[in-house]
Amino acid sequence: MSRAATTGLGWRRILHHDEKVMGTVVTFDLYHDYPAPMDLQPILDEAIDVLHDADDVFSTYLTDSPISRLRRGEITLGECPSKVLE
Repeated sequence: MSRAATTGLGWRRILHHDEKVMGTVVTFDLYHDYPAPMDLQPILDEAIDVLHDADDVFSTYLTDSPISRLRRGEITLGECPSKVLE
């Protein structure tokens, strides 16, 4: 493991992942005092999917995102995904 693997309190890093999204890097670091109590990969995959979905919809840097298209007047607010209205 790179970086400090323990917190000094007996907690050990059980997961580390860097995900490139939204023009930056989002780091997931999970610590626990025992080995992982379950398979964390499905949970990590879901979190990553949420980040990429938000980027796909709300990015002002992706030319084909609904927000970029709305800003250019190519679509109306009503034509955007419901997430935009929420």
